[in-house]
Amino acid sequence: MSIHAASAVLTVEIDPTASGVAPGPLQKADAEHLGQAMAADLQRLLDNLPRHGLVVMGGLYDSTELLRPGLPVFQAMTDLYRNAMPSGEFQPSIMAVGAQGDRFPLAGLEPGRDQSKGPLLLIPFTLLGTPETVSALRQQMETRLLERGQGSVETGRMIERAVGIEPVNLFYATLDDIGALMRVQLDNAGFQGLWDLIDAALYPRAEPIRCLLDSGHCFLVHHNVAYVRQEVFRSWAQRQETIEPSALEARYARWQRLQRQYVAGLAAHGLTVCHVPGQAKDDPMLDSTPERAFSHAQTAALMPEQTVLHDSLHDGNPDQVCRLELTRHDLPDLGPVVFAVRGLDANGRCVFHRHDYPLEPAAVPVIPQSWRQHAETRDIAFSEQQHVGLPRAEPLANSTSR
Repeated sequence: MSIHAASAVLTVEIDPTASGVAPGPLQKADAEHLGQAMAADLQRLLDNLPRHGLVVMGGLYDSTELLRPGLPVFQAMTDLYRNAMPSGEFQPSIMAVGAQGDRFPLAGLEPGRDQSKGPLLLIPFTLLGTPETVSALRQQMETRLLERGQGSVETGRMIERAVGIEPVNLFYATLDDIGALMRVQLDNAGFQGLWDLIDAALYPRAEPIRCLLDSGHCFLVHHNVAYVRQEVFRSWAQRQETIEPSALEARYARWQRLQRQYVAGLAAHGLTVCHVPGQAKDDPMLDSTPERAFSHAQTAALMPEQTVLHDSLHDGNPDQVCRLELTRHDLPDLGPVVFAVRGLDANGRCVFHRHDYPLEPAAVPVIPQSWRQHAETRDIAFSEQQHVGLPRAEPLANSTSR
């Protein structure tokens, strides 16, 4: 028998002052009690609920943990229910997935224990049945949950007993409802188009989706991969013809901040981020035809594991280098933006000059460590310093970024 599923969440709003609390997965007994309480709520809200199966995952998740490519937590709940059916025959029942210790039966599906969760947590659930009944149920969920999906007092008490957090509000919502909420929140925060990119990974389209901002930021998503246009300071500065040189640094800081925020949002939802080195003029990723931009992004993108963008200002004979000088350039509220390294010969003349841009926080300590090892291996002098501000924007002639 073909079994279809309709997935949704119980939103758990908590006091913002307690939003740093990250409860672990519910133990099996608590998860079963929660499943019964939620089943009672849903039976009040939806028709013919006893004809359907219900799976409740005993955990409170951040939206980024659930809204990921392939919706893995929801898919796992459906698989668990199907595997539990004897001889593949559908039987309506309530299945609550709880933990033994700090692990679910399927490892890796537990809510994270980090301290960055916000004031809105989600308890995922899935309703299952025949294609006909689930289709009708899905239509009810789309209208009734949004209109009158308030959770019960008993369900709130059950959550408080299980995790020690008192909910301020409980409300049932479809995944479309949560997506609409996320879109409004991101748009209001100034991240236009970001939710469209994430949504394209949750529900893949045949064609890539592109977000192109007036600032020159460009993001492109196809299935679960995000291609992000990266631009070094020199090429970015070359395009800023109307900006006074004294204002370039502050403007690039804003550019970098927004870039990092978009990248962090994409990565938080589980997308694989590939960085594409930008070009100062006629950048193919900015082509008016998205298909051409996508073709270029696939060809020019750095591998996901490459977390440093290299901008070579001057290449010389490395055998002539007697000393390496590394300067870390920080910007206020951003930290390290670029590491400038120069190789000098015995007469103090520059043999090579390169800028290394960390593409993620983990790359920040790796860059200086790699240059220290380089100097040690070659038995040459090495010095490093830190500077607030960017390197001088030099001409792009005879330089490469990779």
